[in-house]
Amino acid sequence: MGGEPVKRAFYYHLEKRAKIKRSEIPEKLKAFHGALADLFFDGSVVLERRISRHLFGRLGLELPIHDGWTVADYAREACVRYASP
Repeated sequence: MGGEPVKRAFYYHLEKRAKIKRSEIPEKLKAFHGALADLFFDGSVVLERRISRHLFGRLGLELPIHDGWTVADYAREACVRYASP
């Protein structure tokens, strides 16, 4: 999604504007959701779903699509599904 320069710019703005370091994202998913909304407005929905699809794929799970879910909701669901046999 844009290559290394775009990634660096994204993490720079995330840290400067939302005070979230890249390493803190897993512990601050609700704040990360808010930062995405502030940075990308309605486009944040697409980004959150793409991030969530990547997470589910890495766990070998199929992403369920739920309107209104945030990246935090999907992460919680991934934990439940991955922990369940």
